[in-house]
Amino acid sequence: MNSVFRFIIVFALLALGAKAEPEKDQEKEKAPPRTIRFLPLGESPPFEQEVRDGVRYELEPPAGSIPPREVSLTMGKVTVPSLRLSLGRISPPEKLPAGVVPVDIRRPEDGANGSPWATLTLPETGNVLVLIWREPGKLWDKPRCLILPDGPEFAAGMLRLTNLSPVEVRFIIGEQKFALPPGKVHGFPISLGRDVPLQIAWMDPSGTAKPIYSSAIVQNEGERGELIVYRADGEQPRQPLKVLPLRERAPEPPPAPR
Repeated sequence: MNSVFRFIIVFALLALGAKAEPEKDQEKEKAPPRTIRFLPLGESPPFEQEVRDGVRYELEPPAGSIPPREVSLTMGKVTVPSLRLSLGRISPPEKLPAGVVPVDIRRPEDGANGSPWATLTLPETGNVLVLIWREPGKLWDKPRCLILPDGPEFAAGMLRLTNLSPVEVRFIIGEQKFALPPGKVHGFPISLGRDVPLQIAWMDPSGTAKPIYSSAIVQNEGERGELIVYRADGEQPRQPLKVLPLRERAPEPPPAPR
């Protein structure tokens, strides 16, 4: 009897394990594909041209003065051979493999086996937006990066503030006031469908507010917005900090579980 009883228990455990594995596989199949996008921040060098045989030609910007126009991504066994980068514009989304994998970003001159231009360590789940910038006075050969959530958690009706500058930045948005330390991010809901007054200033070492931006925000139903403050990296900038406002359609929230 004991042998029979043990056999029944072992058989039941094996059956349960066999049932659990397909369920896990189904959960992986149901999980929506993850995506990654990139947003380079900075300023283009001054426009230069030359005249050859009576025709004006635009000159290529000096090497390292802008981010690479094209990069490739290596993410574990997944490769994206070509991704376009442009200052102040979010790149198209690319699919990410599941789990934690390093993302190697390479320029064409780096070669398939050369050292990557940058390497990212991403969170295990969720879509991501990668902000890329350079230190003022430096070339674009060693970029800095900040990874932000880019999925349904950054929902419609939200405004996200990001301070990439080395100083505290203060925002007055409608009736709300925010002080954002260097390197910090803050998101909050904003009124939709109407102009919301906006003022942005940075704090100098003496504690004096230095205005850098004054405008209005308009977000419509289904949209989300960004306000990104970063250091000016152009030649002799009039302001030490720049502001990039963006808005776009928010992704649809996942369907409610049944």
